Amino acid sequence: MTIENTTDTAVTLTGASVDFADSGIFQAPSVSDSGTMSVREVSALEIAPGQVLTMQPSGVHVVFHNVQEAFEGGDHFHAHLTFDGLGEMEIEVEVEHGDHDHDHDEETS
Repeated sequence: MTIENTTDTAVTLTGASVDFADSGIFQAPSVSDSGTMSVREVSALEIAPGQVLTMQPSGVHVVFHNVQEAFEGGDHFHAHLTFDGLGEMEIEVEVEHGDHDHDHDEETS
């Protein structure tokens, strides 16, 4: 998913939701002082004027827990993004075909 801020001021993405799961949690890659790579929870994402934010599995992304529906690559669903001071925006999301193999840890730093 790609979000472009075409305004003259920064916008802050504060939430993501779908009808079939718990509210979304934003996560981003992080490198510790010792050089260890991990994923950390992020409460909000600020998008500067003119900036493009692309959410992807190896970068910033949103995770939904307790998903109550099964999807396959090519399926579509509606999600709601909440922006501080701007309200909610409904988007259509296309499920990508899984081409990566990784484990999800339950712990976040």
